[in-house]
Amino acid sequence: MTPDASTWEVWGPPVVVLLVALVVGLIFALRAQAKGADARAAEDRAGDRDALAARKASLVEQLRLLEADRDKLDPQTFADRHAALLAAAADALRQLDAPAPAPPALSPSPADRAADRRALRAGLWVAAAVAFFGVLGVLLSRSTADRAPGATMTGNSQAAAEPAEVAAAREALAANAQDLAAINTLSYHFLTTRQLDQAMTHIDMARAIRADDPDVLLHLAILQMSVGMFDRAAPLMDQARAAQPERGRFWLWTGLLHLYQNDREKAVEAVEKSLQLGIRADEQGFARQLLAEARSPAPAAAGAPAAAGASGASAVGGITYSGPGGGQARLEVSVGLGAGLSPDPEQVVFVMVYANDGGRPPPVATARLRAGDLPASLRFEDGHTMGGSPWPAQVWVKARLDADGRPGSSAGDVDSALAPGGAPVSLTLGP
Repeated sequence: MTPDASTWEVWGPPVVVLLVALVVGLIFALRAQAKGADARAAEDRAGDRDALAARKASLVEQLRLLEADRDKLDPQTFADRHAALLAAAADALRQLDAPAPAPPALSPSPADRAADRRALRAGLWVAAAVAFFGVLGVLLSRSTADRAPGATMTGNSQAAAEPAEVAAAREALAANAQDLAAINTLSYHFLTTRQLDQAMTHIDMARAIRADDPDVLLHLAILQMSVGMFDRAAPLMDQARAAQPERGRFWLWTGLLHLYQNDREKAVEAVEKSLQLGIRADEQGFARQLLAEARSPAPAAAGAPAAAGASGASAVGGITYSGPGGGQARLEVSVGLGAGLSPDPEQVVFVMVYANDGGRPPPVATARLRAGDLPASLRFEDGHTMGGSPWPAQVWVKARLDADGRPGSSAGDVDSALAPGGAPVSLTLGP
């Protein structure tokens, strides 16, 4: 039997059924929507999701800042705050991943209203199911029979059924709490299904057993990548890959890291090597997605060449912004060095935009450049905000010559004054 035939036999019947149901469901959904004078309710729901996205971005940034201040806190305080922020961020992520509730439809009678709501919900659920199976069809090859539907690397946090290896790992861990192989299997499963709170718990368990295990290093690197700590993930990834250079999985995630860092050429090389060395069926689908993104033309912003990675950040003229850019220009900033200040050209400079006059985190948007690039001019646009949140009506901005290259204050930092936005802003580092 050919791979195509096998794939059609597995996916064909449910997809046909779902497509038919989709047509019927959407007919009733459109009928329900046609009656509605519910534009304000729809706007409220969209506003709720925008607020949820902004909350997630805020929590992720708080995680970054907490990590930067790790050395200033006692271990227990750090662990408690980190666990609370990670759980809150994971909860926001799960809510964003959840299907949007069906909007209520107005009609002359309660019976009609109930019928219309049921029809609309059915249409939306069917549409979501078809989209989900469509993603699976792209990501999975004919060898995916060993993984249950839903247990994929598509970013969905809720699997329809656990893969057999995950169920076996749970049993092994229940029998032996020190089973490192079982813990690693579960850590990777939670990472690829975006259950970050569970992933963090199991990675900590694994680190307590053997912190230098290559899989433990890889999983910690993936977790750090998921909250934007690419600089800290890179050496962990290198160490894991050096220990087991023939593991295709390590090269796959190295490729994603390169894509985050806007190095498309290295991303392609790493992902292609992962396929040559051999990776799991769902990882192969993920690899093909990465190759397609890495080989696609880099988007441009503000008339200048720019590169956008999988993280959503963008680089323009040596300046890396916190979002992909686009939309209305909101803030123009120039940054220069004060008299007598001669930093290392490779030292990091952060430009941070806040929504409050105290400069309290998290920032609305950030930009990163080298001290050697100063003086420099920056332009923040709508799309540069973290998590795609709306640009505030009033902002304040400051620059920091950073001593350790990580977000968050540390000894040796040199800050500019905090200045209100609006008109073009000129910031000076140091006296």
